[in-house]
Amino acid sequence: MTKWTSFCILIAMLTSCGLLSRQNSAVQLPEFPDELKPKSASNATVIEGEGTLAPEIRVALDEFKQKDLAWTDPDNLFGDVSNVKKRIDAPKREIWQKTEAAALKSAMREGKCLMIWFTDSKRSPLCKTLSNELLGKNDFGEWANQNVIRFRVDQSALASTDLKMDAEVAAASHVLAMKSKYKVKGSPTILLLSPRGNQIARYRGYKPGTSATLWGQLKYSVGIGNNEYQDWLKSLQKQGYRIWKDQNNRQILAKLIKYDKGELSLIEPDGGQLQTKEKSLSAEDRGWVAAEKKKRGIE
Repeated sequence: MTKWTSFCILIAMLTSCGLLSRQNSAVQLPEFPDELKPKSASNATVIEGEGTLAPEIRVALDEFKQKDLAWTDPDNLFGDVSNVKKRIDAPKREIWQKTEAAALKSAMREGKCLMIWFTDSKRSPLCKTLSNELLGKNDFGEWANQNVIRFRVDQSALASTDLKMDAEVAAASHVLAMKSKYKVKGSPTILLLSPRGNQIARYRGYKPGTSATLWGQLKYSVGIGNNEYQDWLKSLQKQGYRIWKDQNNRQILAKLIKYDKGELSLIEPDGGQLQTKEKSLSAEDRGWVAAEKKKRGIE
C-alpha cells in the first residue's frame, strides 16, 4: 500500500466519525436545572425587613416633600438649572438653631417666640427623659415648627477631659456665656422669649410623666408672646415697618429705605440692612410697591 493510499483511508475514517464535521463541532452543554434558572421580574420575591428606622431618618422621610426635587433636562445637562440654584441658595432651617444670634434674628423676622432649652444630653437622666417624653416627639416637633424658634444649649460641653480641642473650648465658653446671661443654674431649663427678645417664662426641672402639663404651659406662654408681638408690630407699622414675604413665603419685618429700578434696600428693627429685588417679592408685596410708586409718580 502506497503512502498516498494510506493517507486517503485515514481521511475517510475521520470524516465518517464526524471529527471533522462542522455540523457537530459545537460543544453540547447539559440542560440548566430549573431551580437555578433566574426568575422573571413578575415572579421575583420581595423580602421585607423587620428592623425599624432610626428616629432621625424616620423624621426626615416624614418631612420629605416632592416639591423639594429639582429636575434637569437630560438632553441638556448644562442648561438652565435655576430651580436647582434656588434650592441651593435658599437658607436651610435647622431644627435647633446653633447660635443665639441666629435664633434671635429668626424669631424677630418670623414673629415667633424663641424657646431656649438648656440641657445636658450626656450626664442628665432628666434631660433625656424630657427629650423622650416631649421635645423629641414628632407631634411636638410639628407644633414647634409652626409656633416657635428653637435654640439648644447643651451643657455636656462642660464635661471635664484631660485635653480639649479648640472647638471644644469654644463650645464650653459659649455654654458658660449663655448660662451667665440667662442666669441658668441647672438643667433641664426651658426659657421662652417673645419675638422681640423679652423673657416670658422659665421652666426649671422636669417630672417624668408630666409632658402634657409642660406642653400646655408652653402653649399658654407662646400666646402671651404672640400678643406682645402684635402690640409691638402695631407700633412699628406707624414708623413704616411692615412684613415682607418672598415667593417662597419666607418673611421679614422691615422698613423700605431705598428703591432704585427694581432694587430695594430694607432695614430691620435691630438695625440690620439687606437688599432684595422687586421681582423676588410675593405678589402682594409687588402690588404694594406698585401702589407706592404710583403715588410718587415713579415708573
